Amino acid sequence: MAFEEWWTTDRDGNRVDCRANQFVELHAKAPVCECGQHLTHVGPETWKCDHCEMCYSYDDLYRSHGPEAYDYNCDAGSIQDDYGERKYESLPMHCGPEELFDRY
Repeated sequence: MAFEEWWTTDRDGNRVDCRANQFVELHAKAPVCECGQHLTHVGPETWKCDHCEMCYSYDDLYRSHGPEAYDYNCDAGSIQDDYGERKYESLPMHCGPEELFDRY
């Protein structure tokens, strides 16, 4: 099954790469720390903020939202929770770092 591809941005202008098929909508971007700085990839599924020294795993960055429109609001929460506007509200939405595409 082929994926449709497009891109959008989060509210800070960070690029979000998006894909969807008839089963799922995926949004991935370079990980962002709670402090707003981009994270550095330091190991397998591990990122670190050079500004505040916080470390994150893939599971810390991964988000899953059900098909209900109220389940995801790109303006709510921190920049880490913002993966841009969703396109297919009737599909489950999965969001995370670039490795998300490899899992699907």
